[in-house]
Amino acid sequence: MNHFTENLEGVLELTVFNPKNFGKRNQNVYLNGNKYIKIKDQPIWYGTYTYRNTERDKKSIRKALKTGKSQSYTAEINHKKVLKTLVPIKEKNSPAYVIGVVYDYGLIEKELQQELIKHLLLSLPYPIVLVNEIKQFFSLHRFDPTWFEMEIMESTLLKNAEETIKALHLLKKYGISISIDDFGTGYSSLSYLKKLPIDCLKIDRSFIQDIQEDYSNSEIAQVIISLSQSLKLQVIAEGVEEEYQKAFLMKNGCDHMQGYLFSKPLSAEDFEEAFLNS
Repeated sequence: MNHFTENLEGVLELTVFNPKNFGKRNQNVYLNGNKYIKIKDQPIWYGTYTYRNTERDKKSIRKALKTGKSQSYTAEINHKKVLKTLVPIKEKNSPAYVIGVVYDYGLIEKELQQELIKHLLLSLPYPIVLVNEIKQFFSLHRFDPTWFEMEIMESTLLKNAEETIKALHLLKKYGISISIDDFGTGYSSLSYLKKLPIDCLKIDRSFIQDIQEDYSNSEIAQVIISLSQSLKLQVIAEGVEEEYQKAFLMKNGCDHMQGYLFSKPLSAEDFEEAFLNS
């Protein structure tokens, strides 16, 4: 699991605990004078446990399995303030286990959590499991889920498709808006679009930049706008840089646009100065 933490800013450690044996003395097996621990008896099944807090984690693991709900707490471990979340996993015909996720709390306090949550959901192989973690995180920090939008790439739907769709339905029910980013560049079928609880399609910038001043090469953008309208979805055009592109999109009923025609990316302070204080 180390490659997940390397690619997820703010995530320090992932651990899969064996709740049956975690915190107990090792059940050693001796063979030909050597000492072994059977895989099924090991207290840690996957990952590392560098951020040790054994007694607290034992209690949280027991409570997580008993209630079926994720347990979170903050503590200083290894001279760093961290947020630790323990997520119970119960599946049919397999022993229960608990996933532990350790976050850098200092980073969490400084940065908006939308990107971190999105990358967690899309990078780990347990999308539905992480829905409860996201809810716990929002509750802990008192974030209103209706303020957030989850962007998902078309290509992501090819990975754990059914699990991802279930997770997105749960997030939608929780109040988070869902949009498909770079629409038209992946392999989504119309059947997937009907299944997904999405609010918005974002037209990939390559299709907008293809549009010429005489509106040639605009067929794909026009089809996506018409598709969005028929499915009663909002549509956002990315990469708008020319006035004639804006005119085409407005003529065809595009709801929203973004691109250098309006502004380059701005910091929060520059945005306030340019748009809120003027």
